[in-house]
Amino acid sequence: LAVAALGLTAPLGLVPLALLGAFAALQLAYSLGLKHVVLVDVMTIGGLFTIRAAAGAAAVDVRISGWLLLCTALLALFLGLAKRRGELAPRPEAPGRPALQGYSLALVDQLVTVVAASTIVAYSVYTFTAHSAALMATIPFVVFGIFRYLLLVHRDDLGEEPEAVLLSDVPILVSVALWAVTAAAIIAAS
Repeated sequence: LAVAALGLTAPLGLVPLALLGAFAALQLAYSLGLKHVVLVDVMTIGGLFTIRAAAGAAAVDVRISGWLLLCTALLALFLGLAKRRGELAPRPEAPGRPALQGYSLALVDQLVTVVAASTIVAYSVYTFTAHSAALMATIPFVVFGIFRYLLLVHRDDLGEEPEAVLLSDVPILVSVALWAVTAAAIIAAS
């Protein structure tokens, strides 16, 4: 798979190749040890998602906003921390993942709150500086989605499998759909 990725990426230029190399190196570092280091584990996940976003933009030769990259990193960090909370909440005395031993439920809850607020602020700033100021109309969908996810994490302890929550919760899916339709309409009109 690595050889195939290299073969597919090489014709796209040096930037996509560099991003592929950075992704592979960070993924390897995560697998070999960073996943066991408190805080670094979730920050690495955020970094991996950010590299993917940057690589996607480079692959199609589109300039990506630094604010959008920050939103990607923060959202991945938010989901990673919520996952740690989900792993920790049901069994705080005997966590399964080695890095969980360095977390406490109170710390993770505080970090989730900080990152959720930071994500909303970063997305809001992105909309102010994006193609059209009308993208600010999408902020309520992002706020609702984050708030809904927090509700599910705290009320129902659903953070352990973020992909399941994001693909099955109807209010989140509706919010994402409304965000996509609104953003597409605004971008098409500008």
